[in-house]
Amino acid sequence: MPSADEKTEKIKRICTISFRGGRRPLASALDSLLIGAAVLAALYLAVRPHFESRLASAFISAACGVMVFIAVRAIDGERYSRHEKRMRTEAEAEIRSIKLLLSPEAALKALPMNGNACFSGSAEGLDADELIGFLNSHERPLTIIAVSKPTENAERLINTLDGIEVVPIEKCGADLRAVYPVSETEIDEYIIKKHGELLKKPRISGALFALTKERAIKYLAVGAALMLLSFFVRYAVYYRLIASLTLGIGSYVFAADAYKRSVRRA
Repeated sequence: MPSADEKTEKIKRICTISFRGGRRPLASALDSLLIGAAVLAALYLAVRPHFESRLASAFISAACGVMVFIAVRAIDGERYSRHEKRMRTEAEAEIRSIKLLLSPEAALKALPMNGNACFSGSAEGLDADELIGFLNSHERPLTIIAVSKPTENAERLINTLDGIEVVPIEKCGADLRAVYPVSETEIDEYIIKKHGELLKKPRISGALFALTKERAIKYLAVGAALMLLSFFVRYAVYYRLIASLTLGIGSYVFAADAYKRSVRRA
């Protein structure tokens, strides 16, 4: 059984990789290097006309680059915190939903039921046969508190007949957090089990050239910004060369991703 420290490390790696859109540290470092080089080159071209010394221009560009890096890191840190919190919140909700499906009786006891209300604990959804059984044993108007959504046939009956309301159990006033408490340990284990594939070491080529829309958007955003700036600076040709390079990388990722999707569908 893995220790608490090992679990913590796994959770951190899973959250980090999923935050990067599935990219491993090597691919993320490569992206940062290429985008950073493009930004530094653009900063140097912007600063160079204002200084006679190339060394001074390089120093000012590097200082500006460091400030940009610090700002990006701060923003990414805040985004990562939100991402990790969202992953844990979603895991907690999914665990509670599983507990509800496995033991709906606990929720039933906490519900404000009355004579014209009944309960459907089917994990596959409220079906037409179950709905007809409720209609034969209860008067309308009838409220059905359901664990899962109605099936297509049941939905057709509900839309045809009057006096039937299906309410998800989450909206019935029962405190499901109290009925089905979820511990931090359960959340950790669920995340590791659900996202365990992210912990497997990919091939180096796969890690470097993983195709994700997130990384493509970064290249396209930098390229578009540099292309726009090229209309307002002296070294427009160089700006456009750098912009074309980053736009080309971003476009390639989108095109390759679209091709892979078309191959899967074929």
